[in-house]
Amino acid sequence: MQAPSPTVGEAFAEMRKGNRLVVQSASHDFHRRFWQQYLGKTGTPPVAFRYGRGIRIDIEKMSAAEKQTFIKLDKVLNPGLYKGT
Repeated sequence: MQAPSPTVGEAFAEMRKGNRLVVQSASHDFHRRFWQQYLGKTGTPPVAFRYGRGIRIDIEKMSAAEKQTFIKLDKVLNPGLYKGT
């Protein structure tokens, strides 16, 4: 039996632990294509899903508060990406 998709909260929990397991999709379209073409799933993907050990997350489908939380956590994990912001 396949494990259920992680919630956005579970993805944030991994980020708070300092785990670099959470990867944002470049766009909702990419997120959907990854779900359907790479993983062979059907239908609309959840906002967050597991692949291997990682969690892919669709920031375009997050609420405004979730996006702010993601950016805050990502800045801690990847400070080089946010230089000058």
